Amino acid sequence: MSILVFSINIIFASVAIMAIVNASMKNKRR
Repeated sequence: MSILVFSINIIFASVAIMAIVNASMKNKRR
């Protein structure tokens, strides 16, 4: 159970990081 929650947390964190990097890249392009 804990491992499953941990892996889901990592996936959610990586997706959030990708979204933040994408937003910052778009801001830098402007």
